[in-house]
Amino acid sequence: MNARRTIGGGSAFNGLPRAVVACASGALAASAWLLGPSLGQGGEPGPVAAWATDRDRCEVVGLDRDLLIARRVPIPWPTEVEATRGGGAWAVACDGGDPLGPHRLIELSPAGRVLSEHAFGPVLDLAGRDAIDALLVELRPASPDRVWRVEPGGARRLLAVVPEALCVGAQGELALVGSQTGRLTLVSSARPGEILRVIEPGGVLQDVAPGPRAGQWWALDASGAQRLLLLDRDLSILSCATLHMHGLHLAPVPGEERVWIADSTEPLARRFGPGGALEVEARRLPLSGLDRAAVWRGSGVLLAAPGALMRLDGTGALAPGQGGFDFLVGVSAVPR
Repeated sequence: MNARRTIGGGSAFNGLPRAVVACASGALAASAWLLGPSLGQGGEPGPVAAWATDRDRCEVVGLDRDLLIARRVPIPWPTEVEATRGGGAWAVACDGGDPLGPHRLIELSPAGRVLSEHAFGPVLDLAGRDAIDALLVELRPASPDRVWRVEPGGARRLLAVVPEALCVGAQGELALVGSQTGRLTLVSSARPGEILRVIEPGGVLQDVAPGPRAGQWWALDASGAQRLLLLDRDLSILSCATLHMHGLHLAPVPGEERVWIADSTEPLARRFGPGGALEVEARRLPLSGLDRAAVWRGSGVLLAAPGALMRLDGTGALAPGQGGFDFLVGVSAVPR
């Protein structure tokens, strides 16, 4: 099996050994006081403020600002989710639970109603464009991978064909594609097929995301000791920091030179600031097996762990979260 099919955007299907999950469940029980009100308690939930994907329960879950369950949407084997303005979401579903099988992109309303569906092959990564459109990387066996843009209501267009693509990020009419071979490709999301710039910083470019200023980008190199790169409009490197951790995804603080990264092998999360300096470190968290994260209420963060949605404030201290999930793999906050 191609290595990128293991470490790519479909990493939500790698799964953890049952022993690890069992230990995590024990830690959760021992630290239940850290979690918010249990499901169904605490009165009527408010509007959806975040969406999460419970892979093993086959649900996309909407949570309010207090992380109470506000919506439950049955979707087979959901992996990634991207919240949209107004409280809706785009979600990726893996039909049959096979990470290398057919996938669907599903558009959800704030009430959890399905607005549109799109069939794809294996989806390696999903990103939102200005919290409106969806961009995704589709794996194409024995041929270059495809990058798609899907608009609300169903219109879809092929943006680019990029060999060994792993991830995509978007802002305005630009999209940045990262590859397993260490290549970054900047494309136009308004003019399909137009390649604007290509650079090769090397490594395994596992995730990319919009940077603190218009036209800037974050990139995560998941090889070796890992690197966090901040890139300018022309993709020149503004800063490069060695992380010494095992991160898979970026959770940037909008409008600030700050980004959260959760460790996929240890109960650890860090926030890096200007120049890639370590600002906040949260060690010995109640759960390990962390995957995706979403910035929450300023400079805090939500962390997707197998059995719970953990929350850290801006200092890295634990705050009330939410438990009761079968295997949580994705989370995205609704833009304010």
